[in-house]
Amino acid sequence: MGHVNFDNLVKISKNGVGRGLPRLTKLDSTKCKSCQFGKQKRVHLKSKEFTASRPLELVHADVCGSTRKQIPRRERYFIVLVDFTRATWIMFMK
Repeated sequence: MGHVNFDNLVKISKNGVGRGLPRLTKLDSTKCKSCQFGKQKRVHLKSKEFTASRPLELVHADVCGSTRKQIPRRERYFIVLVDFTRATWIMFMK
C-alpha cells in the first residue's frame, strides 16, 4: 500500500473503499519493519586502515562494457582508473 498511514488504512477498510482489503482494526504497534529500519541510527563507518599519500599508491579500477556503439577502433569495453588525487584514466579494450 506504499506505506500509507495505518489510521488511513483503517478508514479505507471501514468505508469499504479499497477493493479486496480485509477489515482492519487499530493495533497498538503498527510500524512495519522497513519503517523501523529506516528510522534507526546508522552505525559509524570503520576508520580507514590504509590511506594513500602518493600518486598511484592506491588506484580504483572498474571495467565497463559492452557498449551499444563501437568506438572508432572497434572497442566495446573500457577500464576506468581513478587515483586518490582524482586523476582519471580510461583505457579501451576489444
